[in-house]
Amino acid sequence: MILKHLITIAFVVFIMTIIICLGTIASAEVRQEVLDSISTPNRVETSIGTLEFLDGAPSQETAQKVYDFLDTMRGVDTFLKGMPGASVGAMIKGIHEVGAVEAHQVLIFDKLLDSPPCF
Repeated sequence: MILKHLITIAFVVFIMTIIICLGTIASAEVRQEVLDSISTPNRVETSIGTLEFLDGAPSQETAQKVYDFLDTMRGVDTFLKGMPGASVGAMIKGIHEVGAVEAHQVLIFDKLLDSPPCF
């Protein structure tokens, strides 16, 4: 008797699940202009040259161009991020050269410096 009751409950839950799932199935229609706006064209003109794609996947030459460009940009980024440290290092060296070598010593200038200071 209990087994028959459990089977009935399981069957009802199964049928309800199917009804709920079938009710949520929807058909989506997407306009062609939306598809065109998010798709990758077969050829793209860029500052690093023409990039070619086949069904959205880059060709071997395109992939190599992009990787080479990324390597170059990482080098430029490293250089630019190192400039502030190099500038501070040069400023400390210049201050030491004019005599302020201890931590409690500072330089006081009688007028403002311009952009190309030479210590």
